[in-house]
Amino acid sequence: MTNSRLFGCGKFKWLSIERFDRSLTPKEDGFYRKHREVCFTCMRYEQQGLNAMNMLNSAALEPEISENFDERVLRNLRVSRRPVSLAYWSPAFAGAAVAVLALVAALQLLSRTPVQMNQADRGAYNYQRDAQVIAPNLPNLEIPRVQ
Repeated sequence: MTNSRLFGCGKFKWLSIERFDRSLTPKEDGFYRKHREVCFTCMRYEQQGLNAMNMLNSAALEPEISENFDERVLRNLRVSRRPVSLAYWSPAFAGAAVAVLALVAALQLLSRTPVQMNQADRGAYNYQRDAQVIAPNLPNLEIPRVQ
């Protein structure tokens, strides 16, 4: 009997939820009643579901719809169909303009060839250039190379 209850619990829980949406077939209702009598856990699950549904039903607000509701909705639909002005689309146009400018700037940066740096700008030490900057009037002395 324990195995049948264990495997029937899933079906019972499914049927306990289905009861709120539709009426159960006689076969389903028979299973539902029998399982509830033998399984305390499922009986408690059913009670929790009933409590939750009662709480939801008590908290539900019923809308108060006036008699001319349909007429007002149709009138508002007719009135709200006015042509769309430029002011409505202006934020989209501004955003598109900013995107186009950013795209043009990115293309400008990508189309440039990298600037070739001089040997002196790269950090290499150039004795002749530095000698002319420090003492421009001194003769340029060449250091003989040893061969």
